[in-house]
Amino acid sequence: MINYRIFFFNCLFISSLNANAQAQLGLRTENYAGIHSIFLNPAAAAATYPLAWDLNILSGGLAAGNNVLFVKDANYFTVKNNIRSIGPDPALKLPLLADRTATLYYDFYNDKRSKFFSAVTEGMIPSFLINLESGHSWGFFAQARGQASSFGIPHLVNLYRYTTYKADSTIHIEPFSLGAMAWAEAGVNYGYQIELDKSYMSIGFTLKKLWGFDAGYFQNAGDTRFAKQYTDSLQLESLAVEAAYTSNFQKAPTKVTGSGFSMDLGAVFIPNGTPTDYKFKFGISFHDLGSIRFTDSAHWYHFESKNINRGVGFQDINNIDKTNGLPTALQDLNSLFVDKQHPIPFTKSDQFSMILPARMHVFADYRVMDAPTFDQEGALFVQGLWVQPIRVAPNQVMSDAIFAVTPRYESRWWSASLPISVYNWQQMRWGLSLRAAFLTVGSDYISSLFYKGRFDGTNFYMALKINPFEVGKWSSNDKRGGNNSTKCYRF
Repeated sequence: MINYRIFFFNCLFISSLNANAQAQLGLRTENYAGIHSIFLNPAAAAATYPLAWDLNILSGGLAAGNNVLFVKDANYFTVKNNIRSIGPDPALKLPLLADRTATLYYDFYNDKRSKFFSAVTEGMIPSFLINLESGHSWGFFAQARGQASSFGIPHLVNLYRYTTYKADSTIHIEPFSLGAMAWAEAGVNYGYQIELDKSYMSIGFTLKKLWGFDAGYFQNAGDTRFAKQYTDSLQLESLAVEAAYTSNFQKAPTKVTGSGFSMDLGAVFIPNGTPTDYKFKFGISFHDLGSIRFTDSAHWYHFESKNINRGVGFQDINNIDKTNGLPTALQDLNSLFVDKQHPIPFTKSDQFSMILPARMHVFADYRVMDAPTFDQEGALFVQGLWVQPIRVAPNQVMSDAIFAVTPRYESRWWSASLPISVYNWQQMRWGLSLRAAFLTVGSDYISSLFYKGRFDGTNFYMALKINPFEVGKWSSNDKRGGNNSTKCYRF
């Protein structure tokens, strides 16, 4: 079977080598965000981006978190540098998982909160935005993405909880699902700004072509039970699960095994103001509405039986083949739990679909005051953002729920943001993001990088881009200014 700690921590940390991540509150919220703003709202660039064009050269980072377990006295860098030297806390008394060479120790959160795990990575290559004074904006981008998530994880994964069950007691596994997927996408964004009576409205959409590399999901439908026989063994009694995967799921993506389409839709409103001098703006958008159909090296199974009664020891589970990938591990698990004389009935297919992490964004941006610095026009803003995942089906990678308030100062050549967020309605996070000219570096969970404590996730991002030195938009027919001179935007 897959080694629990290596699999879990690889999902969180090794995937960060070529990524940037969801939310990025310090990068996507400001008016100078350019191409990055369309991932907050597809209409954002047309609404208030004050420059003629924007070129993203490279961006990267990671967002991850969980409330199942944590590493003691650690931060991101200590965990990353000791990924293969993490073992269970000796107090857990887990001889099968003990690691005598461990230099860092993990432990479980022993509480009643709904359990989750999430890791999000994205990496955007050179991408371009064109912004016209006529009110039209066009964006062209390509990026690779990866995501793994599970919400409503059974409390049984907390080994403290498992030890409270007596021998021969029946344990019911609550319904839950988990999913993971790696894919690439290329898209075009279009936005249009409409002038109303003393107000402005912008609408936008993004269309994306998707190429799936690898994916997998698992669903427990809620009728899975087993009996705890002894401390080190269990007996499976009934099973109702659905699972799918691509053959190379545990390896780095090497080929396209599926394809699909998705879209984003959004609108931004500026009441009683202008795009260059507003007091308040707000918007709503829907993201990643689509799916990928995997047809190459794809496997889908549905198992269901109410009469299994097969006992298995933990040592037998621990000794199954870990070297030949997920398919071999599943076959070994099947042979352990299933009596060959009475196999579990199942259905199968050689293709399956994965739904993207659909979600809704609602934001409001308020200009607190104008504050020039270093002979530059600048202003202090506060933005509120609500990210709500939209659950469609078990075969889906789920988005995180985020509620954030982000004070920021922005001017043409520098900005600073201090995002304060509630992550999945459970964890309070503090962040810091700084932009100097064309370079942005930030984190929405900055203590995870530098403070050694209970490490349960992290967040960081960076972006390098180029855009015009002069503020203003291209215009051959300025419908808002009346001449062809460069307009001076107040930010």
